Amino acid sequence: MAYHADDAFLPSWGSGMRPREPVDANEEFSTGFEDYPPKPQKAVPGTEMDQLTPYGTMEDNFSPRVRYLDDKTNGGIMNERMPSPEKVFPKLRRLDRVNVAEKSLFLLWWPAFLGSCIVASFGLIYWQHSTAAHLVLLFVLAVAVLMLSMGISNGFPGKASRTFMAVNGCCVLFLAVVSVFLGVVCFQTYTKPYKIYSASQFYQNVSPTAPVGAYRDAGSIDFAKGSRVDVDRSVGFKIYGGDLYCVAPIVGPDSNGPSGFWAAGMNCCNMRGGFKCGEASKSEVRSGLVVIDENRFGVDEIPEYTKAAKLAAAQFSLLMPAKPIFMRWTSGVSSLRDQYYQDAWTFVISSAAGLFVFMLVIVVGISTMASYAPAVASFYSVEVYDFGDAEQSKRGKRSKKANRSTDPFLNNL
Repeated sequence: MAYHADDAFLPSWGSGMRPREPVDANEEFSTGFEDYPPKPQKAVPGTEMDQLTPYGTMEDNFSPRVRYLDDKTNGGIMNERMPSPEKVFPKLRRLDRVNVAEKSLFLLWWPAFLGSCIVASFGLIYWQHSTAAHLVLLFVLAVAVLMLSMGISNGFPGKASRTFMAVNGCCVLFLAVVSVFLGVVCFQTYTKPYKIYSASQFYQNVSPTAPVGAYRDAGSIDFAKGSRVDVDRSVGFKIYGGDLYCVAPIVGPDSNGPSGFWAAGMNCCNMRGGFKCGEASKSEVRSGLVVIDENRFGVDEIPEYTKAAKLAAAQFSLLMPAKPIFMRWTSGVSSLRDQYYQDAWTFVISSAAGLFVFMLVIVVGISTMASYAPAVASFYSVEVYDFGDAEQSKRGKRSKKANRSTDPFLNNL
């Protein structure tokens, strides 16, 4: 076969030559050739060679490949190798006293705040919104159970230790129980009487000799003109080791007829006479608030007042029904009724302050004991991954800032 100058010269595979890239930008074809680089030397026993990455795999953040240059063994070729096992599988390292102020404030505020919500819901709104009060209680109990479960397991990784979650869960659960009791006491003592008085009837111009059966639904009564408290025929009944229950009949201008309405009070009279309960000494006062026994945590007053009224009826020959109506004699009926609601708010605020003081004592105790009790010191600890960084072992403000900037787990603390 004849050779023509126009034919392109194609070197053979084993010739060690390859086409040269065009030198001139206007050059259309590559006319020159250059040699291939020399083949890499054979591997020396004991050295690492490049590994083929399996198809479909990729490197993750925990196993980065480390590139290195070995001029002696690999002829200056850049190779990759896997890091040490400590880099691939980092160990957990505990850091002591991390975010001490934040964790102390969390323990102080969170349980006390949830307990105050329970006291307010049961003490103030339980009469009309009992479902809402129970939902608040269920939410707080759910938070307590969640914290306890996290404390039993692994805590909050990278945030808080098991001890921190367990202590917070126990405090929330304990204060929830205490707060329910305080809320019920507030409701029974103050809020419930206020609601009953607000929903009860108010009667005006009532005669003291009228049948008491027609006024059983009364919350407050305004008597007819000329009505007064007969302080001279008052009697005090004292229970053993207890209070003195005082009663005096409410009479009209003629002071005759049955005595179905009685002014009552505690520790405000003598055994005979000297009745000074409420505003009984003021002749112009003609109204009162009906005594009701709706406090399950207090002593029933009506049975004791009834015993005192029977003594007075027997001593002064008065006609008295089996179930008389006892009154707190006052001119400000609405003010006395609203005082119950004000006392309810005072009770809730005082209970909330008491819960915060209780948690303050707990926080101060934990902070004091953390310096010499290892079990308590773990309250402020946290576990993070150790990547073997030498800078993380330094102490002081400068090294702490460097650790937070280099360690992704410490940045989230």
